[in-house]
Amino acid sequence: MFVVMTIYEWQRHFIEQLKDLYPLHEASVISSMILESMVAITKADIIKYPNQTLSLAEEHTLANALSELLIHKPVQYVMGFTWFNHLKLKVNEHVLIPRPETEEMIQMLNKDFFQSSDLQILDIGSGSGCIPISIKKSNPSFLITSIDISPSAMKVAQENAISNAAEITFKQTDFLDQSTWNSLDIYDIIVSNPPYIPESDMSSMNKNVLSYEPHQALFVNESNPLVFYEAIMQFGKSHLHTSGKIYLEIHESFGDEIESLFRKNGYVISIKKDLFDKDRFAIASLCQ
Repeated sequence: MFVVMTIYEWQRHFIEQLKDLYPLHEASVISSMILESMVAITKADIIKYPNQTLSLAEEHTLANALSELLIHKPVQYVMGFTWFNHLKLKVNEHVLIPRPETEEMIQMLNKDFFQSSDLQILDIGSGSGCIPISIKKSNPSFLITSIDISPSAMKVAQENAISNAAEITFKQTDFLDQSTWNSLDIYDIIVSNPPYIPESDMSSMNKNVLSYEPHQALFVNESNPLVFYEAIMQFGKSHLHTSGKIYLEIHESFGDEIESLFRKNGYVISIKKDLFDKDRFAIASLCQ
């Protein structure tokens, strides 16, 4: 049985319930996100009409959302979407929740190729489609192919491309299987945020990541944590135009190793830091 509460009381109830799982400010932000996305109640509404009540259906919606949050389900999955680079993207447990660092990488790419047109782009690891869709929206003339091993992730990415009116070619491909490379073209830009977290890092990660985000898109085997970077490096030798570039998101601990790997194999490469001053990006091109 539900107790009728005002919208102000609902906001306080969410914060009170979530404060043991999240810092107070984060609990407040999450409560505002849920109220606005699921029952169209904004912060301004709560200030102006604190005694407003909700329908029984809306109360059920909020109660169910809170139940999911209390078992560590990320708020983006509870809402069913997230915002990334001003784009609204569907997300669920089949795809990673896009991070701000990935926005930084896209901004670097867009800046470097601001005056270019009709370039061929390959995105390795579609996920939600956040990378190829963002690039396409900023560079409508680019021809973008995006690949992923997961059919479930590809379905989400395709839906996001349609809802954001971004024309992208998606291919379900196991990139680590080199026999699939013959089906791919030669590209001006290769971009990827591949799995790069060693399995040993699991013990230090939050429950909302470990329990819900797809491990296949996050983790790599301890014995070869650079497996995707090695594959991308080899792929670039035969599939990157001589004037092209590779943009990669990387683990903060592997900048030196990735730089050495690419240099030894005929690339010019630079490691860039993110807004938190951590090694986070690698930009590489073939020596000419």
